Amino acid sequence: MRYLQDQHGFVLTDHCDSTLFSGLLGASGYRVDMTAAEVGPGHWLRRPTSYPECWGCGKSRSTISRDMLLGVYWWAWANKDRGVLERMWDYGVSHFWLMCRGRMFGMDTVMNPAMIATLAELIYRLGGKNHWFARRLPTWWSVTEDPSKYYVNRLTALHLGLRLALGMPVGLQGSRNLAKMRKLWPDNPLFAWACRHIAAARNLVRVDTIPSGVHSADEYPIEREFVRAQVNV
Repeated sequence: MRYLQDQHGFVLTDHCDSTLFSGLLGASGYRVDMTAAEVGPGHWLRRPTSYPECWGCGKSRSTISRDMLLGVYWWAWANKDRGVLERMWDYGVSHFWLMCRGRMFGMDTVMNPAMIATLAELIYRLGGKNHWFARRLPTWWSVTEDPSKYYVNRLTALHLGLRLALGMPVGLQGSRNLAKMRKLWPDNPLFAWACRHIAAARNLVRVDTIPSGVHSADEYPIEREFVRAQVNV
């Protein structure tokens, strides 16, 4: 697998989650040409267009997914690129928020209210149009203890963490779910990070020091190792 950055700055391009993890990498300060995965205005793929498209070659269940677009959110916010977000908004509106192709008429690519609301907030915070109704759409957050679906928890923490960074409300349900993840998986640094944002903003929960010294080529080592441990019990 490729863990080094390619010519676009993307990582994990052998896999079909590259846009998510490359977006997060770019948000942390590394050089990433995020638009390498934008095949048309606001139309995104799971990895740069110079690679085979994942759904077309049978490696994914859709050409894009909400978690990949969350990586674009993070990158655009960190790099103050409102244009990327506005193109995504225009594409979503013109396609009834069906963001690409996939199984069952693209069900995995439909933007949910939380994603639409966060996109509207990002555009507004970066000086764009105030889509005031979209910014107030209702949200719902998930947490699962099913080891085969732990990625859901990762995405919940990343999305809530971004909303907190924007100063957006996450609601009582969102706050409780972050606290629940921190309690169930106390060694997970991502959940500790998200809870620390909650504590700083609202003084709702208290967390200890985030674990340090994790070094791995895996895209999310804490989550992967925990799943392996659960399976081997």
